[in-house]
Amino acid sequence: MKTLIVSATYNEISILINKLSLKKETDSFYSSENIDVLITGVGCVFTIYNLTEHLHSNKYKLLINVGIAGSFSKKINIGDIVSVKSDCFADIGIDDNGKFYTLEEAELISNKLNIRFTEGVLTQNILQVKSITVNTSSGSKYRINNLVNKFNADIETMEGASVAFVANNKLVPVIQIRAISNYVEPRNKNNWDINLAINNLNNYLLLKFHTYN
Repeated sequence: MKTLIVSATYNEISILINKLSLKKETDSFYSSENIDVLITGVGCVFTIYNLTEHLHSNKYKLLINVGIAGSFSKKINIGDIVSVKSDCFADIGIDDNGKFYTLEEAELISNKLNIRFTEGVLTQNILQVKSITVNTSSGSKYRINNLVNKFNADIETMEGASVAFVANNKLVPVIQIRAISNYVEPRNKNNWDINLAINNLNNYLLLKFHTYN
């Protein structure tokens, strides 16, 4: 079976698509003999829907969620490649007079959400991090402080937990590899380096796929 790469946007994975000469099937799906790429759109809603729909009629041996991410930690450099070891939905829950509770903490779901990642050659020798997934990218001091105090995460994305949630429930192994494009701080795009992150991410994946396949 093939491997499926899941990315929120085409730009985040376009270098790999072009280097591997993947065939464009639709605006959101590219294929080859060993690797497919699915572009889901940004955020949890689009990711869960489009990935679930795709997996209804396609089987894979591994899902790889890739893309850029923001780092809460200054110990991680912009441009670094990281592998996510744990993730959660960090802003789906209830606000009780300024205190946030996740769905599990509020006992609004009966079973703990399945958010698990596997390991393998694609995640060896890179930093393992704790991530959170949010529906709104954090860009204010108040929100950032609340997230840091509650979750103590290393990075933030808008899709990671969604991909893992679908994969876990479909019983497909999943990993998440991210490149750091910015620090999570009061929003200032002048401090970002998206091009560096995208280039490093795609070069890393191209190098690793030779070993993996």
